[in-house]
Amino acid sequence: MIISKINKDSYQIKIPSKIINIYNIEEIQKITNRIVNKIKKEEELYGIAILEIYQDINYGTILEFKNIKENFLPKNEIEIKITIHTNNPFLYKLDYFDIIKDKKDKIYYYDNNFYLKINDKIKKRKYLDLLEKSEIIYQNTYQIINEGIKI
Repeated sequence: MIISKINKDSYQIKIPSKIINIYNIEEIQKITNRIVNKIKKEEELYGIAILEIYQDINYGTILEFKNIKENFLPKNEIEIKITIHTNNPFLYKLDYFDIIKDKKDKIYYYDNNFYLKINDKIKKRKYLDLLEKSEIIYQNTYQIINEGIKI
């Protein structure tokens, strides 16, 4: 579990090679508790927290944790809202010269950038090479797919 602070009250949690069973409430609670306990070591948490879960068969799981510190809850309480994005494809922002495309993969050109959409599971070595050369995009990917030019 790799936790990175995005800004003052937001964190990105990456869990490579792990797909969370979103239908198992106990597993989601266990992951949520681990995240809250790790963040509590560095920062005080109270109010409302929003946990967003994004998953991909090749990468694993990326979670975003946002703490909205409101005054209507006591300082020692935190209420967590969990949103699970089940149908959000991961895209890989690449330089044009780094694109290696399989027959089933798709490339989109949007806002002066190239994005690769992988449709099937790929070999680990090839995937690690892709991760090294790209940036993972997991939010608002349908905007890129729908408004971008398919190459």
